[in-house]
Parts: sequence; structure tokens; C-alpha cells
Amino acid sequence: MRTISLLVLLGCPGAALAQGAGAPAAKSDPVANAANQAKTAFEAGRYEEAALAYQEAYRLEPVTTLLYNIAFLYDAHLNDRALALDYYRRYVNAPDADPASKIKAYERITLLDKQIRRERAAKSVKMLGDADKPAAAVVAPGVKKTPAGGDKTPPGIKAATKGSAAKASVSTDDGMNPLGLTLLGVGGAALITGGVFAALTAGTHGEFEDEPTRAGKVDLADKGETQSLVADISIGVGAALAVTGLILVLTDDESTVAPTASASGAGLSFGGRF
Repeated sequence: MRTISLLVLLGCPGAALAQGAGAPAAKSDPVANAANQAKTAFEAGRYEEAALAYQEAYRLEPVTTLLYNIAFLYDAHLNDRALALDYYRRYVNAPDADPASKIKAYERITLLDKQIRRERAAKSVKMLGDADKPAAAVVAPGVKKTPAGGDKTPPGIKAATKGSAAKASVSTDDGMNPLGLTLLGVGGAALITGGVFAALTAGTHGEFEDEPTRAGKVDLADKGETQSLVADISIGVGAALAVTGLILVLTDDESTVAPTASASGAGLSFGGRF
């Protein structure tokens, strides 16, 4: 593989070092042209153009250093965590990755993965909260709205509906929803598990800081990433279940569990009165 002169982006945002991988290539070399175009765009603050130019250079010749450059641009300047995470992971999996840069990449992978999972967990909790909000009643044209306190069952269906519901459903009218209590308990347990793994992650981070060898740091980075992943998933799922259970406990004073049958099969249906 021929060598080319590349820009290596290391350290804090905005820092850059020129690292030659050999003598500069001729101006007619498309790989060198793409790398030089990326360097010029980076120095001018056109970071998206620089990232695209580095990707073109890597397409023409897969130099591992370019993967770190692309990841750094998406991380520090373009605020695209998903793409930054993808390119950092491709960099650390390359056999010829620089050991010092590999450690920095592992640190960014751990942090970015944690941030992405927390955002997803927060969105899941918000979606569950929105789903539990009561929808506005819709009255079909030509159908009179039933007065408050009136009979809501159409004539001729009332007796059959009430009779089947009495036999098929199990009602709890003691003021506490068993499904809500179950979800609340499971969610609480998941939150405790997430807290335990968060504490383990903090301990692993301390070991990472004290570890003198690069190989040890790499192992601890993998261990910390796994612990952080378990903590984030447990906290996200636990929060969602706990919120749902709490809403059911506070708002549902009568719940029913009834068997159902359809063309696709049999099952259970859950219902409640709010």
C-alpha cells in the first residue's frame, strides 16, 4: 500500500497535528488530493466537507488513520453521535490502529454509547407517558352523545354484554390495580439493578485511570462499556415500567382481565375504568 501525507486529528476539539506517513504523494494522486482537500476544509472550519473528503480518501485507499479523523469530526464538530460511534468502533477494530489513539477512541465509545442509550430511554419514558393520556371522545355523525350518567349500552345488546362480562372478567375494586403494582415492583427492581451496575461502572473507571499498561486499559474499557450498557438498559426499562405502574395504581380503580378469541388465536385482554 502506497503511503500518503495525512492530517491526524487528536486530543481536544480543534487540535490538529500534521503526521506524515512518508513522502508527500504527487498532486495527481486522487487519494492525496482527497486528503489535502479534507485538510483545507478542516482548517477553514468546513467540517462536513472535511468529513466527506476523508470518506472519499478512505474509499480510494482504506488507511486506518482516516477512520479516526472521520470519527473525530462527527464527534467534536458535527454533533452526530451515531456516526462518530460507528467510525470509532471501526477504528479500534482495525489491526494497525495506533495504541494511544485506540485508548482515546475507547473512552469516546464508552461516553457516546452511554449518552445515546440515555436519550433513547428518556424518549421511551416520554412515549409511555403520552400513550397513557386519555384520548378525546369522538362521536360519529348522526349519533347522539349519551348524557352524563345515562345508559351507554345500545338497546338489545345490554343484557348479553353484561352477562358475558360478568362470567368472563375478573374485577378488582379494592382501589389498587394489581397490574400496576406488579409493573411498579418490577420497575423498581430494574432501577436498583441499574444503580448497582452504575456503581460498578464508576469503580471500573477508577481502575482504568490507575491502570499503567495500555493492554490493561483496553480490557477495563471493554468491561466498563459492558457494565454501562447493562446499567443504562436496566435504568431505562425500570423507569418506563415504574412510571407505567405508578400511573395505573394512581388512576385505575377497576381493572378487568378477560379471555378473548379471534381468527388469529386466543389470548387475554386487559381493561380498566378511569
